[in-house]
Amino acid sequence: CADFAAWVWQQAGADVQYKLEPGYLNGNSASFYVWGTDHGTWHQVGSGYAPQPGDVAVYGLDTSAVTAVHVAIVIADTGNDASPDVINGDGDRTGYSVVEVGDNQAFADAKQKGAPLSGYVSPTSATPAPAGG
Repeated sequence: CADFAAWVWQQAGADVQYKLEPGYLNGNSASFYVWGTDHGTWHQVGSGYAPQPGDVAVYGLDTSAVTAVHVAIVIADTGNDASPDVINGDGDRTGYSVVEVGDNQAFADAKQKGAPLSGYVSPTSATPAPAGG
């Protein structure tokens, strides 16, 4: 799922690098949380942030162990910041390693189902850069 999400961001032109090193995006779902906190684009569920298409939803985050169960690409905000419409890159509703849509997905759709949505990572800063310069 994390490989798929990183690939989507790269294909969309996001300024990200994929490396199997701390601080970079990689096959570890928690790498999105680490990357988001490092780049100021982490948005915890309940913070009032409205998820945007292209954000990555992070499920089952354990910040003390720096682990997460699943990530998915947000395709639409449903008006409930804890339940977006997403695309799962490794969903398991219809088969292993299948790309599939999750409507109002408040819980992980892979491996450990029932892991709640923890927050979102945006590929770019939520605060625009100052104009003029």
